[in-house]
Amino acid sequence: MTISLILLALGVVLGTMAQRLTGMGFALLMAPFFALSFGPYEGILLMNVGGAFSSLLVLSRVWRDVDWRRFGLLISAAIPGGIVGGYVVAILDSAALQVLVGALLILTLSASLYVKSSARGVNVSTAALGAGLVSGFTNATAGIGGPPIAIYAQITSWPQKYLAATLQPFFFVISVSALGLKTFISGATPGLDWWIYPAMMGFILIGLRLGEVAKPFVREMAARRAVIIFCYAGATLALVDGVTRLVG
Repeated sequence: MTISLILLALGVVLGTMAQRLTGMGFALLMAPFFALSFGPYEGILLMNVGGAFSSLLVLSRVWRDVDWRRFGLLISAAIPGGIVGGYVVAILDSAALQVLVGALLILTLSASLYVKSSARGVNVSTAALGAGLVSGFTNATAGIGGPPIAIYAQITSWPQKYLAATLQPFFFVISVSALGLKTFISGATPGLDWWIYPAMMGFILIGLRLGEVAKPFVREMAARRAVIIFCYAGATLALVDGVTRLVG
């Protein structure tokens, strides 16, 4: 129990701080700790629970900065994208799919960094639908839904403040949807000890508080760079995990 509690604390506190400061990073930073401590299936479901709760808490702080129009566009496309992704996972080798998704995200993200950030010539609404669709797909197939939205923000010059705020209801909805879908398919809830849930909620509150204390000292450009780093890390983890599973 002691080791599990330490891993839970590290993953949740760091993940919640990152989410408060940049708008994303919760699941990415939690993933290695949870996989080691609770196993792949229970760990992912627990991340969905924690992700939904943390997003809801952060949303209560950034409600006024949410771009609800863009949120509507993103989530309306993410839901069918997730359904397609779930179907693809069911019929294709998941390891090979992770390699493909990870590689494409790395290439696309790299290309977006060389594109001059300007909304001129870019249809913001159409791009939002495309980003939401891809995000839902990659979330269902590789567990990473943030990078496509970050790429969209990069090419449309979406200010970091509004990106970080709008990601909160977006992550809440896709986390709840993923949790419900996986529970429905498996027909069972995670077989975890009762103390894990209240402990996770407490660590989320601690991480949120630490993130709020640190936020005044974090510049927007630094937060933007952190988002890009998180995206690269998530895509790379998906790629490496997929390759390892294929080789193994």
